[in-house]
Amino acid sequence: MSKKISQIGFALLLCLSSLLAHAAPVQKTGKFSLTTNSNSEPTKKERETAIQGAKVDVWNNYAASFNQSRLKQMGPRQTEILGNLDQFLSNVSIADEYFDKKTSTLTIALAAQINEAKVDAYFSQMSTAGKAQSGEGSSMAFIFMARKQSSAKEFDAKRTKIKEMSSETSSGDRSSDNTRNQGNGSSDNSSESTSVSKTNKSVTGGSTERKADNLVYVVTSSQDVDTAMADVFTSNGFEINTYDDIQGNCGGEPIESIKEDFATTDDMTPPKRKKMMDAAMECNVRFMATGTIDIGVADNDPVSGNRRVFVSVRGQINQLFPEALPQKKLPRRVASVGPVQFSATGANEKVAMINALNKAAKETAIALVDQLNAKGIH
Repeated sequence: MSKKISQIGFALLLCLSSLLAHAAPVQKTGKFSLTTNSNSEPTKKERETAIQGAKVDVWNNYAASFNQSRLKQMGPRQTEILGNLDQFLSNVSIADEYFDKKTSTLTIALAAQINEAKVDAYFSQMSTAGKAQSGEGSSMAFIFMARKQSSAKEFDAKRTKIKEMSSETSSGDRSSDNTRNQGNGSSDNSSESTSVSKTNKSVTGGSTERKADNLVYVVTSSQDVDTAMADVFTSNGFEINTYDDIQGNCGGEPIESIKEDFATTDDMTPPKRKKMMDAAMECNVRFMATGTIDIGVADNDPVSGNRRVFVSVRGQINQLFPEALPQKKLPRRVASVGPVQFSATGANEKVAMINALNKAAKETAIALVDQLNAKGIH
């Protein structure tokens, strides 16, 4: 097979990978070149080495999307992971293979699917929380609000103009003498005149003041978001308490009152936040996660033609110290994410929105847990 045809084949493979990136499971490609010991045909061992090298490239391409906390976790386990790639890769296929006799170079391109459930489970087991038995994990509660913009008040720009005027005037004298001799006498006639020049200067400037738009959101506590986040937190060894149970048993700010704050701002007022945290500590909750997921306007996906929705998410986890009661040790922020954008497609806007919310909730929860694991907090 010629080198030119093979390169075209690999380019098509990359295009296919891009198309499949919009759907699950995750599809990745990898490529590896190996210089062989002869210019005839590569040996079976050399071919196996090239295939393994391509698998490593598949993994590296996938790992490039990891957040910093997960990369930190992966560092000490890199050799172990690369030695057991088959547990994370599935449906591995050779997309292209060619041998350049002039340079004795064998190049193999692979396509493979990433089993993300196994990847997440592997990193979860690395943490102390992930090793905990059911009922022994740290308790966690979370409130994530899904918001969609309902109105926006845009203010006109305020323009201040400054104009400075100045003028300069200069003058000069001019004289002339005329002398006429008449007989034995003479007469002198002198005349004087003044010239004036005037220069005007105009300097303009000023400033423009813009006032931030007032945004108002429709706020909901999406069950889809709660389910997706709870699945991640639970699989990483945390025991989930719903805020409804906390509010019902230990008091705290009513959820409808919290929604009112998130309708116009990105956080709660300090008094409401304190009531929420106090109630969580009273119920012996060790971690409280809060955040928002803002839903954007739907458009058409240029690849699939389906409807597409973007969402922007931000979130944080606070560590609580219920054992310090009644002295009350202040909550400590131990993880935060965002704002980060995610997108998903669907047959219609509602399906696309649900898919985007689920994706954002899952990826945000993973990023938050990875930060806790990297810090050894559980």
